[in-house]
Amino acid sequence: MRIIIWIVILGVFLCCRKSSITTNPKDALTFSTDTLSFDTVFSSVGSTTAYFKIINPHQKKLRISNILLAGGENSQFRLNIDGIPNYVQEDIEVAAMDSMYIFVEVTVDPNNDLNPFVIEDSVIFLTNGNTQKVILTAWGQNAYFYNGEIIGDTTWDNEKPHVIYNSILVDSGKTLEINAGAQLYFHSGSRLYVNGTLNVNGTLNEKVVFQGDRLEEFYDNKPGQWEGIHFLKGSVSNRIRHVQIKNSIVGIRVDSLPENNDSSLVLRSCEVFNILSSGIIGITANVYAYNTLIYNIGQHAVQLEYGGNYFFEHCTFAAYSSSVISHKDPLLRMSNYFEANNSIYASDFFQAQFENCILDGGLEDEIAIDFYQDASLNYNYEMKSSLLKTKEHAQDSSFNACLINENPEFVDLSNFDFHLGDLSPCIDASQNGNISIDLDGKNRPIGNGFDLGCYEYE
Repeated sequence: MRIIIWIVILGVFLCCRKSSITTNPKDALTFSTDTLSFDTVFSSVGSTTAYFKIINPHQKKLRISNILLAGGENSQFRLNIDGIPNYVQEDIEVAAMDSMYIFVEVTVDPNNDLNPFVIEDSVIFLTNGNTQKVILTAWGQNAYFYNGEIIGDTTWDNEKPHVIYNSILVDSGKTLEINAGAQLYFHSGSRLYVNGTLNVNGTLNEKVVFQGDRLEEFYDNKPGQWEGIHFLKGSVSNRIRHVQIKNSIVGIRVDSLPENNDSSLVLRSCEVFNILSSGIIGITANVYAYNTLIYNIGQHAVQLEYGGNYFFEHCTFAAYSSSVISHKDPLLRMSNYFEANNSIYASDFFQAQFENCILDGGLEDEIAIDFYQDASLNYNYEMKSSLLKTKEHAQDSSFNACLINENPEFVDLSNFDFHLGDLSPCIDASQNGNISIDLDGKNRPIGNGFDLGCYEYE
């Protein structure tokens, strides 16, 4: 009798289990999206992983007879279905009112196109006689690729992006020329070393951009994606104009005075932003910068260490905490020494001048001055006709005709717009100006007081 009862119970259970899977043609899947799109992907370089959800909105299980990548094993897309990497999968069940993920990657095959191009595929689902699909799209971009190379005399154009892996080095005595409009993308951990000369010839309308190689929207303003530009000892006659350097650990580092009187580096009309550490680091360097904007910096906008010779004119340095940066260090640091192994190593020469600049940020004191006091050392700095945020150095005799702790009245800090607002005290505040065009390419008025910072007020 007991055996008969168990047989009946088992039969009912199996019947219920069988009936728990719907075969009604009206019961179809739904999806979290009908089109899965990837941002631009460099040819031969894989994308990040994206995904979409398969959803069973019904009160019974759905059995998917077939999931198929339409392009098959030759597709440039790749699937991971229910934890299994494959382009096809059969007989997959989705529990009632449940969902599962399909993960997708893409690697774009190179071609001869100079402009970005679209590749497409689809994922096809067969369920209860219904055929459904999710479209896959990606933009591909061909590029020039470099991997741990030493660069001789050469010119980089703007026909295709330049993608750098494992850093590159401009060799001693050699020159890398970068033409207007060129786009440089650096893989994580990579930097541009310069032992020779770097000439970057951007223009107002065709800026040269240095950034990380992750093109997804999430990485648009994410600091620390690549290492930065590093000018080594012996590098001379470097000229950078109309350039954007962004999303790196360090913007620019310049090591050691050149053996001749030439500047190690001249920056003209440049923007350095979204930097995890410091925007410009000079170590016993020779740097001249004008019409340059540095902002959204993790540490110092300008860090001048162990001496050197520096001149900043009509520059704007702005440092405030943001959604991706915590601003805790003064935006300007000046020092003539370093300490190692319990010993002090001091430079016998330090000279820095800031003229017609704006140095403003979220701290009480945005200027750190740290000089080793010794009569044999020659150190000198001057802040002239500039707006300065400082508490400790408010009465410094080296500050001439400066605006101390006044609000520069930028147009919109939340959107990083550092143009001058209508009430800015920086308007017409220059005592003497030599730079007749601002960062936007606008003329500064002849015969009148120029405005402070990199932008002339309109």
